[in-house]
Amino acid sequence: MIKEKSMNPLVSAPYIKWNALDGRDLTDYKGVHVFKVLVSDDVNYSHLYADVLSTDEEKKALRFKREDDCRSYRLRKYVLRQLLSVFTGVNASAITYRYGEHKKPAVEGIAFNSSHSGNCILIAIAPADVGIDVEHIRQDFDFDVLIDTCFTPEEQAFINQGERRNNFFSLWTRKEAILKANGTGLITHLNELNCLNMEVTFKGQHYILTTKNVDEQYTMSLATNAAEMQINYWNY
Repeated sequence: MIKEKSMNPLVSAPYIKWNALDGRDLTDYKGVHVFKVLVSDDVNYSHLYADVLSTDEEKKALRFKREDDCRSYRLRKYVLRQLLSVFTGVNASAITYRYGEHKKPAVEGIAFNSSHSGNCILIAIAPADVGIDVEHIRQDFDFDVLIDTCFTPEEQAFINQGERRNNFFSLWTRKEAILKANGTGLITHLNELNCLNMEVTFKGQHYILTTKNVDEQYTMSLATNAAEMQINYWNY
């Protein structure tokens, strides 16, 4: 069962102010870190992949049928390794993952999650469980077919007020972020998971939700049970 705390409906999703890294020591900043990477920037890094990615990662990249999916995957894995290296002190190519019950990768002492949609990749790194989801707000996507099966009556009422498409993607990313933080992946009864609240308890775990617009085309949500809720947003 899903437990909800005090009602805090989603009213707006302000744009994120992305900070430049500028050689900063990220370990000086407390809380959760979110990094934005553009798939179109892979030309700046592709010559470095062979020295950093694992053999299994390179093999998986070659299995993608679409070139864009291959580029996104390799860039995402490369940047993730570089970031984990900063926070763990382990060489990027030497990072090894352990896998939980639902095959969610983990590194000792640090939590992370990534998401991509279109040209946007987001990577979250936190001191406790974290899930992140980004979605391209596509104008040609027929979201009405998902309303009854994926949203509670309260959520449906929220979606049907104001900007319906934006409301849908805000709530959809919140559900995905919680599921990814919990490590369960998609569940059958999404319409039992009410994500209108700022705080949600799901499968015995308490999560705080944040939803914002990445820019004019993308929206994102983050779920975490980290005690320190300061979120640092970085352009990679």
